[in-house]
Amino acid sequence: MEKKQGIRRNNQDFILKILFIILISGLITYIFPREGKFKYDIRKGRRWLQKELVAPFDFGIQKSESEIAEETSYYQQNQEPFYSADTLIPRRKVQQFASLLSNRWNTLLPEITKNDTTTVIHSGLKDSLFAFYRSAGIAIIDSIYNPGIIEYLPGKSGESGIMPVILVQKKVIDSKKLRILQISDIASGIWRFIPASLKTNIDTTLICNLIGEILEPNIFYDEETTQSILQTKVDNISRIKGLVRKGDLIISEGDITNEEKYQILISLKDEFETQSGFAFNLQHVAAGQFLLALISVMMIFAFIFTFRKDIYADNRKLFFILLITLSSIFVAFLVLRNYSQWLYIIPFCILPITIRIFYDTRLALFVHLIATLLIGYMAPNGYEFVLLQMIAGFIAIISTYSMRHRSQLFITAGIVLVTYSLTYLAIATIQEGNMYHIKLNTFIMFGFNAFFILFAYPMLYAFEKVFGFLSEVTLLELSDTNTRLLRELAEKAPGTFQHSLQVANLAEEAIYEIGGNTLLARTGALYHDVGKMDMPLYFIENQNTGINPHDEVSFDESARIIISHVERGIEKAKKHNLPDAIIDFIRTHHGTTKVQYFYQSYLNDFPEGEIDETQFIYNGPIPFSKETAVVMMADSVEAASRSLKITTPEAIEELVENIINGQMQQNQFVNADITFRDISRIKKIFKKKLSNIYHVRIEYPK
Repeated sequence: MEKKQGIRRNNQDFILKILFIILISGLITYIFPREGKFKYDIRKGRRWLQKELVAPFDFGIQKSESEIAEETSYYQQNQEPFYSADTLIPRRKVQQFASLLSNRWNTLLPEITKNDTTTVIHSGLKDSLFAFYRSAGIAIIDSIYNPGIIEYLPGKSGESGIMPVILVQKKVIDSKKLRILQISDIASGIWRFIPASLKTNIDTTLICNLIGEILEPNIFYDEETTQSILQTKVDNISRIKGLVRKGDLIISEGDITNEEKYQILISLKDEFETQSGFAFNLQHVAAGQFLLALISVMMIFAFIFTFRKDIYADNRKLFFILLITLSSIFVAFLVLRNYSQWLYIIPFCILPITIRIFYDTRLALFVHLIATLLIGYMAPNGYEFVLLQMIAGFIAIISTYSMRHRSQLFITAGIVLVTYSLTYLAIATIQEGNMYHIKLNTFIMFGFNAFFILFAYPMLYAFEKVFGFLSEVTLLELSDTNTRLLRELAEKAPGTFQHSLQVANLAEEAIYEIGGNTLLARTGALYHDVGKMDMPLYFIENQNTGINPHDEVSFDESARIIISHVERGIEKAKKHNLPDAIIDFIRTHHGTTKVQYFYQSYLNDFPEGEIDETQFIYNGPIPFSKETAVVMMADSVEAASRSLKITTPEAIEELVENIINGQMQQNQFVNADITFRDISRIKKIFKKKLSNIYHVRIEYPK
């Protein structure tokens, strides 16, 4: 029955993985653009290795980006500014002048008539003179504001302050000449607008001063119209500079793909992929894309199955790898669809960095390769894209090979920036034939790319919390003996704390020898016995007063207390929010072994009585990884070594052999990915380390 249930579980797991593969492949296919792909590889500066290429249809030769940018720059530099007039300002100035003249008339009148021989000016003459000056002022203001005044007109020149500008009146564009009146010219410039017939009849200085006080510009720069006209010109720039007829020879075998031929080939490629949407059977294209995606995803599964069976067995880890791979492809698709020129801003190196930190170098490199190839299928200049991303990704993986500090991300970002820049410089120089036509904005994109890599820091933290993963940085933080839980262990159970340190040292050395996560093994070993701090005196390493509380309880009760430290440890670990990967060491460090001392003592005292063996057996589970298996061995060996009366190499060797062989006989390592060869090497490490710990010192003279 159990065998049938195991087969059913295996079948269900296999079906789930098949669904994973189909689902991810389908999503990738959905992301891919529905278009045919040009079958020729186009690379500037390279020799054309295919047979001669003849135009299969008529198509226009597209202008290069630099040519379009040059035309755009020309229009921007030669764009005439547009201006609009405020028609209400002249009316207000007429009213303002009349009011100002009226208010000051009595004061101004003596100045106006100082040369008059009449000693007494009667009221009628005053009124007539006022009306005359009022009319003259209004006439001058009308003359000044027809067509208007502008504050400042840069880049223009003309005679007598009259300069041509383009004026927008009621949304109608009209070219007029505007009288420019600058602030510095008000006092000396207004007289020019006084009609000749009036100059002999009025005090020109006086009236110019009055008008100068109230004048202000009524012509203003119209930025909206100027930019609208400029944008229209830019939008109307022709993208085509020539025509290739059907049957024309485009390039011959062996020709160098120079700038001219490259632009023709790119134009053919774009036209071909545009027409393929009508000429191709899109269902067949989608089927081909699904097959390509399916093969790629299956390659990832095959790689994981071959080299990382532990990940293959954990659907949560598989889902995570496929999710971040799909996310990388999806982000690339969004940018390519809307802002393809900004493709190199995307920090693709976050994908291999993340997988490297949580798993290993080989898997990170392989997944990055598959993702890059799939994105390269969509990206323009796919070869250059794949080459750039593979080199940068490989360097990123190397720079995070042993990431022990979060500050290493800054170093990695800098290294990736330099790698991108140098690789692009090499490719562009080969393609362009010189360094003068290299696009500097590409280096700016690389800078943003490196900056965005720093966002891997919060992403790693989020992944740890959501998926329950552990990074090396987190393990380093947890392995600090000054953490709250380890400090509490050192204070309440100092003997257990010292024992945990020794177990951590043994486990770290052993894992380093056989291959595995040394930091995980060390951290797990430090926390494996935290459950002992609740009842420390029941554990011999903490008994320093000669009092043993086990003398007051029965053997089965003593066994229950000893066994309970595992459950207590799990509770404490959860209370302090330790990751599940660390809690697993607490669960498994005794597996399903017996509390031998109290079990044998019970048998000796009750040789003929019935015994419930389950009271003396740990609840398990047994170790399921190299790291948990090694910590179990190190824990038992270190604890037993403290009871040795004679610490000779022979005694230590016998102790290590007996304990580990006993655990093997009890099938404690059957679920762990560990071999007999690994166990043999672990024994040698333990013997050597324990011999160094217990070596005999010479006696110093008193």
